[in-house]
Amino acid sequence: MSRLSINFAGRSGSVWPFKAMLMAGVLGSLLAIWERDTLLTQIAAEKTELQRLVKAQSRGEGRQSTAVQASPQARAEARRLVEELRRPWEAMLDELHEAARADLLITHLQPDAVTGRVLVIGLADSDEAFLAFVERLRRQPAWQAVEPVSLENRTDVALRAGKSRGFQLALQWRQP
Repeated sequence: MSRLSINFAGRSGSVWPFKAMLMAGVLGSLLAIWERDTLLTQIAAEKTELQRLVKAQSRGEGRQSTAVQASPQARAEARRLVEELRRPWEAMLDELHEAARADLLITHLQPDAVTGRVLVIGLADSDEAFLAFVERLRRQPAWQAVEPVSLENRTDVALRAGKSRGFQLALQWRQP
C-alpha cells in the first residue's frame, strides 16, 4: 500500500515569531522573579529594623532621643484643648437639639472652654420664633444664662434657607 500524501496542516513560513514570543515570555518571567526577590529582601530588612526599634523602645533606649520640649504656647494650647474636652458637649448639643424647632436653623456653634460659654449663630423664620427658642432654652435646667446677642434681617441667605432673621445667642452652661 502506498502512502497518501495528504497534509491538512500546512507548514508555516517561519518559526522566528514563535521563538521571539517565547524568549520575551522567558525574559519577562525572569524579570518578575528578580523583582520579587528584591522586594522580599527589602521587606525582610524593614522587619528586622522594626524589631530592633521595638526592642530598643521596650528597653527605654529611644525615649530620651525622641522627647521634644514643647513651647509655652503649645502647652497653653494643649491645656485649653484638655479643658474643652472636660465639657459635657454631648449633653449641651442634646439640649440645643431639644429646644430647636422647624422654624429655626442653627448654623454655627462657637464654644469657649475657658468661660464655659457657647455662641449660637443661626436663622429663624421670625422674631417670635427666635424669642420662643430663647424661652425654651431658659426653661431648661442645663443653661445658667441665655443672652440674646443680636437679631437682624438676613436677605442674603433668606432665599436659600427660607429663614429671614439671623440671630446670635450666648449660652452659659450650668456647672454641676
